[in-house]
Amino acid sequence: TVFPHAHLRILVEDSEGLACHVGIYWRDATWTGRQVRIGGIGGVATRADCRRRGYARIALNAAIQTFKDEKATDLALLFCEPQLAAFYQARGFRAFSGEIQAEQPGGRIRFDVMQPQVFDLRRALRQGVIDLCGLPW
Repeated sequence: TVFPHAHLRILVEDSEGLACHVGIYWRDATWTGRQVRIGGIGGVATRADCRRRGYARIALNAAIQTFKDEKATDLALLFCEPQLAAFYQARGFRAFSGEIQAEQPGGRIRFDVMQPQVFDLRRALRQGVIDLCGLPW
């Protein structure tokens, strides 16, 4: 799977260096044929010795606040492993049970490698078809 580079990065540092990273992606996409502006969140990673200190929560909150401040993003969207869904849902994300379509070098695919989670900003989407109109993040 091919992924794009983040448009913006949120970095949390501690005395040892980089502790946590969250990438931000903006995408003009479609939901069931309607135009939507998606704020993508990807590349969420916390250094092993820094876990359970709230760094990911801080970085995710900063990402969501960035989308809110922009006032043009309809929803935030991230993809996660099934065992991490509860972590994101405890932070306001909700499962998206519809289909995600994305581009890859070989053409359009159904992107079902990881579970999609949405955070409501201006729209609350839980089902339907989201076409990312580009690479997944």
